[in-house]
Amino acid sequence: MPFAVSLIIATIIVGIGIWKAMEWRYSGIIGRLRDERDCLQRNIKKRPEAAPTIKKFGQAEISFEEPPKLEAARQPAPASPLKERVLLGPTVTPEFLMRIGEGKTCLQAEKATEVYIGKWMRFTGRLDNVARQEPYLVVTFQRPDDGLTISQRLATSVNMYFLDDHKRLEVLHAGDEITVEGELENVSFMGLRLDRCRIISPTSDA
Repeated sequence: MPFAVSLIIATIIVGIGIWKAMEWRYSGIIGRLRDERDCLQRNIKKRPEAAPTIKKFGQAEISFEEPPKLEAARQPAPASPLKERVLLGPTVTPEFLMRIGEGKTCLQAEKATEVYIGKWMRFTGRLDNVARQEPYLVVTFQRPDDGLTISQRLATSVNMYFLDDHKRLEVLHAGDEITVEGELENVSFMGLRLDRCRIISPTSDA
């Protein structure tokens, strides 16, 4: 009998020890969960739109934050409405814009040409190349030997970026004459960049 009593007492002591150990362990987990909850609640007060979903499990409250929404892929800017287009005159040529920047730093040249940025230009020439630069097709024209230096030829080159008219560009051949209209996006020592370009002639039904 004394042995049986001792065994029962030992079993009770071990059970109490295990229960205390489990209580200590889970109280620590619950404490950490509460700390995280408090941290989330402080963040929610700063940014209400980041509020997570709170669910209760026993005495603990566990938060399940909604995954962040992926920002929509940046799309190229839509074409400017027709009424806002200002077409530059024939005297505003790549050579004219190059001369504006001569003898100036890049910052000064950028300031000197900014009045023309966002305006529209029209060029007629014979097709030299069509290259793919996603999501664009980039068109360049053939150029005659005009006696310019290499740096001057680079500064007066015109790179025309197309988001549309891809089907038409795909069937054009080097040497075909076309007229292109586009919005002047940038002027630099690397030349002119025209965005939102479109083919004016020949027309699609020509």
